[in-house]
Amino acid sequence: GKGAENGILIKDIESLENASQITDLVLDKTGTITLGKPLVSQVESVAAFDDKARSILVSMEEKSDHPLAHAVRTHFQKSETLSLDDFKNTVGKGIEAQLNAKKYVVGNSVFIQEKTKSIDEKLTLQAQDWMNQSKSVVWFADDEQALAIFAVEDAIKPTSMEALSHLKAQGIQLHL
Repeated sequence: GKGAENGILIKDIESLENASQITDLVLDKTGTITLGKPLVSQVESVAAFDDKARSILVSMEEKSDHPLAHAVRTHFQKSETLSLDDFKNTVGKGIEAQLNAKKYVVGNSVFIQEKTKSIDEKLTLQAQDWMNQSKSVVWFADDEQALAIFAVEDAIKPTSMEALSHLKAQGIQLHL
């Protein structure tokens, strides 16, 4: 019917009738309203984030299939990769590995706080600023200190703003 002609699949007439009663809509941002191709847009680091640290970071992210890991790998693609030990993925938090008995972690702020001894206030303030701008923040640390943070953004699809405005005009509350 008309729905299929417009790329809309409708399970049955009852589902279509129930759709008129929707008051809230929860959307997954990545790939739904964005292009689904996150990129690192900004980097903030401490002095210890040198070429070797970048190589360790890329080597860790090579072992991860997380979309933000891909963004970090792409950003630092010219860094050499190293052979790491004890790679571990903690779902919802981040990844960790070792090089020469020194531990390294990549992940969210909670994971970093659990795994490192020191976090420079400059990094904390910058991360908060990026989060206030709706950017995703990836942290990188060794067992002594947070080394760097990365702002990751995904461009909004050209059609998303119009679609979201249309839903809001119908009184539907949107949640990301």
